[in-house]
Amino acid sequence: MRSGAPGVHVQLGEISDERFDRLADTFNQMLAQLEHDSQEMQQLSRLILQAQEDERYRLARELHDEAAQALTSLLVHLRLLERARDPESAQQQVKELRVLTASALENVRRVALDLRPTILDDLGLASALEWRVDEFNKMEGMNAKISITGLDHRLPRDLELVLYRIGQEALSNVGRHAHATHVELRLDRIPGQVMLEVRDDGAGFDPMTIGGSDRGLGLLGMRERIGMVDGELLVESQVGKGTRIIVTAPAP
Repeated sequence: MRSGAPGVHVQLGEISDERFDRLADTFNQMLAQLEHDSQEMQQLSRLILQAQEDERYRLARELHDEAAQALTSLLVHLRLLERARDPESAQQQVKELRVLTASALENVRRVALDLRPTILDDLGLASALEWRVDEFNKMEGMNAKISITGLDHRLPRDLELVLYRIGQEALSNVGRHAHATHVELRLDRIPGQVMLEVRDDGAGFDPMTIGGSDRGLGLLGMRERIGMVDGELLVESQVGKGTRIIVTAPAP
C-alpha cells in the first residue's frame, strides 16, 4: 500500500485469529472502498472534461447562430441605410436596425445569464431560483412551481451558488430526460440547515444503471458540489414513477 501498488489486499494464512481476521477484513474493505473511490474520481474527471467541451460547443453554436447572425443582419441594414435615397426609406431602415439591435442585446444577455445570473449576486438564492423556474416554464409543455420558506436572510455566498447550480442542473435534467408534466421545487431553511428539493412526475430512472450518461454526470456533479459545503444528496427515482432529489447542507 505504501508503494502505491493497486489491488493490494490482505490474505489470511492457515492459522486464524478472530481479532486479526476482523482487522484484516476491515482493512480489505477499506482498500476496496479506496479503489472504488479512485475509479469514480477518474470517471468523474473524464466526464467533467467532456462536459466542458460540450458547454463550449453549445456556447460557440449559440454565439454563431444568434449573435453572429444578428450582427450580420445589422451590417446588411447599415449598407441599405447608406444607400437610402429618401428620408422615408432611411427611417424604415433605422427602425429595423433598432429592432435587430435590441434582439442581439437580448440574446447576448440570455447567454451571459446562463453562465452567471447577476440576480444571484444582487438579490440572493430565492430570487435566482424563481427566475430560473420562470425561464424553465418558457419551454413548451413545462409546468414548474417553487415554494420558499424560512429564507428571511441571505445564505453564505458559496452555499447560494452551490444550491443554485444544483437546482439549475436538476431542472435541466428534467427538461432533457424526464418527459414530465409537473415539477416542484421547495427551498426550506430551518435552524442550522437548508434543504432544496426538486420533484417531478416524469419517466423516472434506475439510479444504479445511469453510469456515464448525461444524467449520471449531472448527479455526480451535484454530489461533488454539495460535498464542497459539507452537505448531502439523496436521489429517489423509479422507472415510471418520477424522480425526487433532495440536498441538505449546514446553514449557520
